[in-house]
Amino acid sequence: MKKIISLSVFVLLAVVMSMYVFLSNANSQKVNVDPVVKAGSSINDSKLIAYYFYTTARCVSCHKIEQYTKESLEKFFFDEIAAGKIDFQMLNIDEPQNKHYIQDYQLYTKSVVLSKVSDGKEIKFKNLDKVWNLLNNKNKFYEYIKEETNNFIN
Repeated sequence: MKKIISLSVFVLLAVVMSMYVFLSNANSQKVNVDPVVKAGSSINDSKLIAYYFYTTARCVSCHKIEQYTKESLEKFFFDEIAAGKIDFQMLNIDEPQNKHYIQDYQLYTKSVVLSKVSDGKEIKFKNLDKVWNLLNNKNKFYEYIKEETNNFIN
């Protein structure tokens, strides 16, 4: 009897989590996948793109990486974002048009990648692989994003 109840609870939790993932993705923002030319910018602009790559199935940690990255960029680079010098983009790598990023950036999990674009071409990028290790310390996570972004800009 206990096994049946345990199994029922497990199945119920799986259904609830699946519904949560489905509803979260249904409400997620579609992002322009062209990282170089966006409204209000010209091809000669130099900019930094901070990508958050995720998959359709997302856990609490995945959402936290997205949230902390966005908050950190907005906190420390508000003026650069407003001026169009830094752009934060979230891309689902399960979508066919985004699959090439897996090989382009050697992604193996949900990731934050900084990409410097100049004259319409990417000149360098860096995968911020410590985001997973810093999830339990919001301040250290923020500082990591700030430091890496500053290093990348300069």
